[in-house]
Amino acid sequence: MIYFFYINYYLIYVVNKRSKKIGTRVSLNVKQRKALLSKLSSIVEDVSLLVHKKASVEKLILDEKRILYFSDGVAVAVQVGDIIVPFLKRLRNIKVICPFVIVDVGAIRFITNGADVMRPGITKINGEFKEGDIVLVREEKAGSPLAFGVSMFSSEELISIKKGKVIKNIHHLRDDFWDMAE
Repeated sequence: MIYFFYINYYLIYVVNKRSKKIGTRVSLNVKQRKALLSKLSSIVEDVSLLVHKKASVEKLILDEKRILYFSDGVAVAVQVGDIIVPFLKRLRNIKVICPFVIVDVGAIRFITNGADVMRPGITKINGEFKEGDIVLVREEKAGSPLAFGVSMFSSEELISIKKGKVIKNIHHLRDDFWDMAE
């Protein structure tokens, strides 16, 4: 998909080939940039691998709840509501330090289609977290990241739960952000 950028009073409107407005792209000031890096530093070990010190950082405002962040034109983070997580496509060589769960092969299809993580699909819980914390979801064979979610229970409670939704999916492979980031 090709996107065209039109400059209008320092705002860049992102428009697809059919002239449908997707969002507004705006540069971040120093304070906003520091806030973004601070939130990302609680999830990844070395934020400079995502956003270089002298790189320009912009945000693409899609709607009231969804924002895509770019560093020198490359998507680096996703915001849904107040939650900011790294863009999954950029995590290949970056060490993630937030807690994670591992899911079985049967859960992959559902999670990558946007479903919340169900307790029966989780095979391992790694790290401690509270209700409302960001959790990375990985697949069990290679440990590849599938999604970021928000825990609906603490890690201690999660061990004793046997069924139901336990992690709310906020960003997953091939979601709406995926195509816009190219």
